[in-house]
Amino acid sequence: MKKIGKKRLTHKRAKNHYLYACKTEPMPARAAKGLMHRIADKMDNWHMTRISASLSSLFIILFVAASFFQLADREEERTARAWALLTNQAPGNSGKVWALDYLHSESLCIPFTHWCMKKPEPLVGIDLSPRNGGAGAYLVGVNLIGANLVSSNLAKADLRGADLRNTFLTDATLHKADLSGAKLFGSDLRNANMSEANLTGTSLAGIKLRGAQLDKIDLSNRDFKNVDLSGCRLTQVNLSGANLQAANLTGTNLYGANLIGAQFEGTIFANTNLEASSLSGGDLHNMDLRNSNLSFADLTKSNLSGADLADSDLSNANLSGAILIGTRLTKTSLFKANLSSARIYGAKLFGTDFREANLSNVNLDDALLAEQDLSGVKFRSASLRDAMLRGANLSGTDLFGADLSGANLTNATLTKAFMLSTVLNGTNLSGADLREVDFGQHYTHSAAKKLFQKKLNKACFISSVGKPKLPKGFKPPPHCRKG
Repeated sequence: MKKIGKKRLTHKRAKNHYLYACKTEPMPARAAKGLMHRIADKMDNWHMTRISASLSSLFIILFVAASFFQLADREEERTARAWALLTNQAPGNSGKVWALDYLHSESLCIPFTHWCMKKPEPLVGIDLSPRNGGAGAYLVGVNLIGANLVSSNLAKADLRGADLRNTFLTDATLHKADLSGAKLFGSDLRNANMSEANLTGTSLAGIKLRGAQLDKIDLSNRDFKNVDLSGCRLTQVNLSGANLQAANLTGTNLYGANLIGAQFEGTIFANTNLEASSLSGGDLHNMDLRNSNLSFADLTKSNLSGADLADSDLSNANLSGAILIGTRLTKTSLFKANLSSARIYGAKLFGTDFREANLSNVNLDDALLAEQDLSGVKFRSASLRDAMLRGANLSGTDLFGADLSGANLTNATLTKAFMLSTVLNGTNLSGADLREVDFGQHYTHSAAKKLFQKKLNKACFISSVGKPKLPKGFKPPPHCRKG
């Protein structure tokens, strides 16, 4: 009965049994393996794997491109904002430091390549000058290393502590800019206008300055050794105590400059304008100063021994007490110059213009001044012993107390010369014109005449040349013993 009951299961129970068996008992391994192979073969035939990989790459490329364009738009907006801040005339910082830093910077660069999404913006010719005489741009501490600021206008800009190393500032305007403490090493400032700029604490070493304007700047005690300052304009600049050794000052304009105590060893001054400059006590020995303008310059007690001043202009210059031993003064203009007590022994004076100069107390013994125009010169107490003055124009000269012993004044013109107390021992006056000479008529006329005649008697003339032309009532001196 039990066996029969087991075999005869009801339909419902059989069905439940079958479902339970399907859940608990796995499919045979061979059948499962065959199914997976068939599915894989079909997917391979459909290229589903390849399509999936391609789609993944495409999605990545699209994502990168979208990100790139989004970043490019963002950088473009920042660039536009930076330019807007630069052109804004707002006082104070107003974001200009950030703007210049950003415009000059690189960003989003690929490592180990030269490619960057954002490259430095060209800053050539930017104008940050103040409007209506206001304050300049606030650029304190700005970083512009290597920036191209050619022809830019940074007048009155506050550039304190700015980093301008290796910056191109050719033809830039930095008039009255504050560059105190700025870093300028390696920068190019040729032909830049830096007049009246503040350079306190700023090193000028390693800077290109040829042709730059540096008017009215305090550059005292600065080091310009081996610096090329040719063609620069340094009018009324303070260079006292500066080191200008081996500096090139060819064609430099130093009008009214203070050069007291400056060092000049090996300095080149050819064609330099030193008009009204202060060089008192300066050591300029053996310097090349040809074709230089030293008119109205203060050269008192300066050492110019061995210097070459040929074709230079020293008119109205103050050379009192200066040392001019062996100095070349060929065709040099000393018109109205003050050379009182100067030491000119051995100087080359061919063609030198001494008209109306002050040569009081000067030693011109053995000087070669033949055919020179010395009209109006003050030779008070000067020594002209054995000097060659043949054919010289000495009309109107002040020879009070001058010593002309042994001097050759053959055919010289001395009309209206003041010759009171002049020493004429052995002076050759052959053919000299002494008419209208002033022999001291503030004395009683007769006494003055006698005194001057005694002086004439100590001079002489060569008969072959002729007697000197004398005022009326005077006897010619005796014949010279020689000649």
